[in-house]
Amino acid sequence: MFRDVKVGDRVWDLVNGWGVVEEVTLDGLGVLFEEPDLDGDRVDVTYRFDGRANSWCRRSTLFWDEIVITAPEKPVRLVERTFEGWVNLYKNISPYFHPSLDSAESYANQYVGLLGTFPVKMVVSGVPEGFTFLNVEGWGLNEIA
Repeated sequence: MFRDVKVGDRVWDLVNGWGVVEEVTLDGLGVLFEEPDLDGDRVDVTYRFDGRANSWCRRSTLFWDEIVITAPEKPVRLVERTFEGWVNLYKNISPYFHPSLDSAESYANQYVGLLGTFPVKMVVSGVPEGFTFLNVEGWGLNEIA
């Protein structure tokens, strides 16, 4: 990224802002930044040619031009909940999941079994897409996690 850099080139860092390349070595480049630190000293940082300050840095922070980052609005987070799905097994047909054994037995009092425990991603206070519930209130799916 910075293989063709020369002494005197202006570069921009995410943390320190604008700076000027002071030296270029076989290992990287040294940059002196325009804005002083809190002590009033100008900051001097050595970078690798890929724009990272150290080999253990995960991302480049040095660029040829200023990078503007705008924070997005707070996203709606999906809450992962789990629930037990009881079903009526009479003739292997069950149109509904039930929140409990009692609820399943009251619907059809024979051949009731636990189908399994299911993770559900949903917007808090909403019903997950693709599911039909006999008794949504009793499941606690309307409550905040």
